[in-house]
Amino acid sequence: KWYIGTLMADGSILLIYLGGIRAMGTQWARVTAELHRPGKDMVKGCTPARFVRGGGRVLQCGSARIDRDKLYFETPELSGQLTFNPRYPPTQIKEALLEDGDRKIQWYVEIPDADVEGRITWPGGYQDIAGRGFRDRVYYDMLPWRPHFKELRWGRAITENHAAIWMEGQTPKGFFRATWHNGNIYASDQPLVQMQDMRTISRSDVVTLSGLHLGLARPLLSKLSGHPIEIKQAGKAVLHSEVGVCIIGDLRWGEEL
Repeated sequence: KWYIGTLMADGSILLIYLGGIRAMGTQWARVTAELHRPGKDMVKGCTPARFVRGGGRVLQCGSARIDRDKLYFETPELSGQLTFNPRYPPTQIKEALLEDGDRKIQWYVEIPDADVEGRITWPGGYQDIAGRGFRDRVYYDMLPWRPHFKELRWGRAITENHAAIWMEGQTPKGFFRATWHNGNIYASDQPLVQMQDMRTISRSDVVTLSGLHLGLARPLLSKLSGHPIEIKQAGKAVLHSEVGVCIIGDLRWGEEL
């Protein structure tokens, strides 16, 4: 799955998700785009994807395409074209988030921090995009009924001269934290970013997303995976005495939406 985002100075956040899951010999894939603006309703678009081809710097996922530093996506409700100008090279902050024998959950940061520009459109509206963005890829081949995370949190913050990424969680093997700051892995156990004025922008079911059209497999996959939900928040960030913006995600298991 590819996670692509752009954080803007006014607090707006554009999030795009490409990818899907394979289970019981069947693949489900989708393209989802969300525009979150302070004080306004979310604009969201979602469409199924029949295939996912490629990887790395070139990818086709249904109606969305990554072509090196450019992104094109189209859904009935929200579409756009964006250009990412990376400030730092790709990285892998932690070799594997979790391992179970030969199976792993791996997190690749293809674009840690970039200057982003472009335009998105929706029925009756449009917005020019200018901000700081990222692109992550998460590869997951763990068995869903095996114990994975007890809790998992991730976040990103940007200011004029700084960018930070972090992920932390509790697994059956213990606690971990992985942090990146301006091109370097940050080893301290202390939080790097101070967050203020946080607002909840979404609360969603991780497995049974409507865009996947899982049909009868929906309740089974949800039960096997422990009913994970993700709560995303956005707000102000203080990073090395500079004020900017941030987004965080909190994954929880066994709760109701």
